[in-house]
Amino acid sequence: MKRNRFIAAALAAAAVAAGAADLEVVNLAMVPGVERYGEQLSYLERHLDQLRGWVPDNLWKYPVGRGELAQNLAAFYALLDRDTAHPDNQDLYLLKGIVGNFLYNLEVEEHYKLAVASFTHIETIPGKDERYLWQLGNLLSDADLPYQAVDRFREVERTVPGNRVRPLFWADYAAACMLASMPSKARMYFERYAWLTGRDLADNSVYQSLLKGITYPKADAGIPAKELFVTLERQDGLGILSRPLGIWIPMDGEWRFKAGDFAKRKATLALTPPRINHPTAGEIGYTIAVFFDLTGGDTALQWEKVLPNARRVTTLPVSRPSTVIEYSDPGTYPHIGGAHGYAVVVRADCPEAPGAAIEAPMRLKSSGENGGPVFYRMSQGYSRFEDPISYVVVLGSCNFIFAPSVKVFTDFLNALVIE
Repeated sequence: MKRNRFIAAALAAAAVAAGAADLEVVNLAMVPGVERYGEQLSYLERHLDQLRGWVPDNLWKYPVGRGELAQNLAAFYALLDRDTAHPDNQDLYLLKGIVGNFLYNLEVEEHYKLAVASFTHIETIPGKDERYLWQLGNLLSDADLPYQAVDRFREVERTVPGNRVRPLFWADYAAACMLASMPSKARMYFERYAWLTGRDLADNSVYQSLLKGITYPKADAGIPAKELFVTLERQDGLGILSRPLGIWIPMDGEWRFKAGDFAKRKATLALTPPRINHPTAGEIGYTIAVFFDLTGGDTALQWEKVLPNARRVTTLPVSRPSTVIEYSDPGTYPHIGGAHGYAVVVRADCPEAPGAAIEAPMRLKSSGENGGPVFYRMSQGYSRFEDPISYVVVLGSCNFIFAPSVKVFTDFLNALVIE
């Protein structure tokens, strides 16, 4: 199993600083015959710092070698595996899965599948709780499967009341988000963990690296287009991310786009979808443009004054609060029915957790080669502008293809993620 780690030693150190150990997830009193495992559990407790995450050889500074640890843990796992009389004991299988994860972190690769099997077995146990999903998420994150890992954490977040989830869950969720290239969500979950536990994040190296990696843009300064808009392939597909402008724009791979710089508190992104075929006029092109405005004026009124034959309408099925302006101009493109389109204006204030709503799991290119361990840099880049932003999404179409272009436009508009 491929193993990609994101400064693994730093993440392990963060877990130590939080005072949390994976074994705390297990209710040991519920493990059948737990008194038989006293020596092995004590051994685990003494060496948790070496087991929580994979550590490369050049960073291994511990007195006990990797091989010795693996041998002792494998013997413990074998003891646990002999207990076949309690298939409905969740804590037994949690313990097996966690020990298997530790062995995987020690490069005993076959224990990855054994750990997955232990955690997924819990799905069949009546009365199970969320702990197996949480620990499976940790394992998948260790195995460089960020999409699957975050899905497990999301399922817990979505289905379990927040006051029932252990604080340590949020610290592990934050680490998984870091490995899935979601630094804003990671920061948010680190802060939730700190708030719930009263811990100070000043000594948490991962969290502090997050803070140092943030650039806070100024609305009166410029940002080049290549830094303002970034094309990404994520779990949710291809699209354009702009952290400063607080938006994720899903985009089909056949679309073309042209991005402008941010200057004088404004920016523009012009997109060209595939042409639409008309029965008599042939293929006809149209455009969708997104205008970003931080000037603070009445943006809807300004566009209403500029667009020809403009009128506000409520018939366009828009999924968010907005002002919809329909416009037309028979004198423009008369050979294809005249110009006809919409301008939809959305206004958004800066959210409490900038960046979190527009993130999704992503696998980054990294320094590893030939399937070996790789290291990701912890960096967010720009945060969102603190100023309110007006987003104006404009359809530039004509009457010959108006209906099908409006369908594309509406789908595009409702797929935008604006924080």
